[in-house]
Parts: sequence; C-alpha cells; structure tokens
Amino acid sequence: MNDDLLDPLGPYDPEIGQAIRWCLGPLTLELGRRLGEWRVAWRRSDDLTASDWSCEGLGEPALTVDPAERDPALTKVKLARFACPHQSDGPLTAKLNPMLADRPVVVRLEDPLTVLPGAAASIYVTTPLWCGIYVGNVSLFELPTFRPSDTWFGPNFREGALCYAGRTAARLSVEALLGLPYRAATEITVNNRFTEPLRLERLSLPMDHLALFKDTAAELWTESLQADWLGAAEPIPIKILAGAPAQAPEGVLVGPRRVAASEQILFRMISRLRRSPGG
Repeated sequence: MNDDLLDPLGPYDPEIGQAIRWCLGPLTLELGRRLGEWRVAWRRSDDLTASDWSCEGLGEPALTVDPAERDPALTKVKLARFACPHQSDGPLTAKLNPMLADRPVVVRLEDPLTVLPGAAASIYVTTPLWCGIYVGNVSLFELPTFRPSDTWFGPNFREGALCYAGRTAARLSVEALLGLPYRAATEITVNNRFTEPLRLERLSLPMDHLALFKDTAAELWTESLQADWLGAAEPIPIKILAGAPAQAPEGVLVGPRRVAASEQILFRMISRLRRSPGG
C-alpha cells in the first residue's frame, strides 16, 4: 500500500507496520496493523462543518496517546486494540463501512412548518454517519463521525424511545442541503389528507430501520420516508419507501438496515406531527 490518496470506501491490504488514515469531517480515524494485532485510534475536532472526506496509506500509525493523558476522560486520542490469530499475518483486507445511526434521530425544524389541507411537503434532512471497521469478515469497531446528544422522544417517560438529537435543519429543497460528505440525506414526504392544517415541529426518524445508498456522485442517501395524516390521533404511521430514493436512482447499497422494518415497530418510532394551533 502506498501513500497515495485512496477511496474512503474502498478495500485496503495494509502490511504489518502500516496504517490507514481516514479524515471524515470532524473525525480522524486510523487503523494500524501489527504482528498479531490491529490498532484503532481516533480523535474528533469541534468543527462540525468540516468537509474532509479522504483516506491515505501511512508507513506507520501517526495517532498516539499522550502518556500524560492516559485517563480516557481526558485524552484527545482514543485507542482500541484487537488481538488476532497469528495465521492472519499474511494479506488481509480491511474496509470502512458507512452506517446509519443505531437508534432514531430526532430533528427539529428551524421554523415550524404547517402543511395545509390537501397539500404535501417534502422535507430533506441530513444525519451523521457511523463508521464500521472490518477486517476480513470480522467487525472490529464502530463509532459515529459525530456523536449526537441523547434525547427522549414521546408523550411521557413511559411511552417513547431514547433517541439522538439531530443537529440539522430540515430543508424544503435538495439544493439547500449543506452537502457534508460524512452525513447521509433523507427525504420525508408528509401528506395532509385531512381537512385541518398540520403543524410540523420535530421529526423522529427511524434511522436504524433504513438502508444506505451511494449515488454516482458518491453522495449518500437513505431510503425515503412517507407519512399520511388522515386526522386520527397521534402517532402517525411512517412508511419506508424501500430501495434507492428518487434522488439516487442508480444508488448502490452500502449499508443494509440494522433492524428489519415492521409496521408495528415503525408505529412506535414515528415522527411527532402536531396539529396547528386552533386546529
């Protein structure tokens, strides 16, 4: 493996003593190979608008833990080590797999949106990617490019689910998306089939139930979501539109669903859609 820039989603065959470095937005991640051992090191910056999306081969690992910062709560560089069979010291393929969040992500609209009776709104949001490190067919490690804060989504503490709080604005056009490569885009279509306005404030997206696709421009899109409001009480069911979305018709599957979708599960993880004041 040479020092040339590599495809971040491509397979690699590092030799003993070599490392692979990914720069994925705020996350810098290295996979180093030693005799009988794999070493994963990473650090994050506070720049959530970083647009880095690159990979390179290194002669040796560069991310190291400062001996003065051995306390995991203080160190800027985190480290995980994995012992492997010695018979695997020959050529072995390593790969980074992009993944979606492992639980729902709640996104709040910058400004609440009211969908009038008989109207439909298509909303576009982005959520941070998780990275799965694989050696051969074995999963070594998984971590987010950015770790969102936790939030509870539901009418009370008995009903609902633990989610991530999304740091993204909901847009009404694809062109308005920021296009950060370490985030995946999702389209949500809301149809108001009732006779009263429908006010949208927060959306709880079942990211762990969605598949991830890469389009011909190397952008990442999830399966699309659709919600039809018929005037019944919450929650409002969400339907997953299976397969590559319309924005990536030739999209290639790069991240399968974490959880098989079922109508019952989706009904508990739906978007919180509220009726407008006076409705």
